[in-house]
Amino acid sequence: MKKDYFPYIIPFAAFLILTYAGAWVPGGIYAVYPLKTLIVGGILLYYRKAYTELSFHVSRLAIPVGALVFLLWILPEHWVPHLGWSQFNPYPASFTLTKQTFETLHRHGLPETLSEALHPLADQEYSTESDFLNALKQTLKKDDFKKYRESILQYAVSRQRPQWQIYFLIAFRLIGAVIVVPIFEELFWRSFVLRWLINEDFRSVPIGTFSWFSATAVILAFAFEHHRWFAGIFAGLLYHALLYYKKDISACVIAHATTNLLLAVYVLLTQQWSYW
Repeated sequence: MKKDYFPYIIPFAAFLILTYAGAWVPGGIYAVYPLKTLIVGGILLYYRKAYTELSFHVSRLAIPVGALVFLLWILPEHWVPHLGWSQFNPYPASFTLTKQTFETLHRHGLPETLSEALHPLADQEYSTESDFLNALKQTLKKDDFKKYRESILQYAVSRQRPQWQIYFLIAFRLIGAVIVVPIFEELFWRSFVLRWLINEDFRSVPIGTFSWFSATAVILAFAFEHHRWFAGIFAGLLYHALLYYKKDISACVIAHATTNLLLAVYVLLTQQWSYW
């Protein structure tokens, strides 16, 4: 592997490895995410001189493109296909369906038939969100699970983390999503891979050079990197259109950061953590 590849591949690989490492350990996502943000951010700083294509000149077009991707991303789950869901939620430390939970859910429109279906799970404490969601998924019909999952998660919380831990996790999630992720993803996909698929000597290929093969491959790979792969396809199309028009990878970074910032604000306001 050529050393010129390292500044692009290593941050991306580190992020993936740490993401999967966090998923293997119960509750590991919360311990690993701050570490992941610091490590990947540190790698980007270490290789910063290699990213000569970055200027961070703010394109006026980048922000509306990022906003449009955000609107596509928050389409209701039952409207579009997706692979799983985000398991990040900084508040709960455990989940239990109590009598009070059922009463609250009924007031918010949970049908009696679903209450009966959920009864076998009553008063059982689940230490992780993934365990609780798996139990719900096995108990409810697919459409009911999609429709009521967020409400059940919201009202089934029996214990919360200390306030400082909640703020700590949210802060690192924001830094990761709005700063670190847009930089390393855009450098990897639309600066490195997109050009490497045209010529292994990728630096000889001007930023924004179009080919059907490289564009299609990167858009699909970028999409299936995310839970919301269908929305990811449209995100990739829009980010690519911006790149081919502006010939500037920084415009894609700004657009991506705009999308993630708006998504963060939306999640914090609505508490719909599956989008984050």
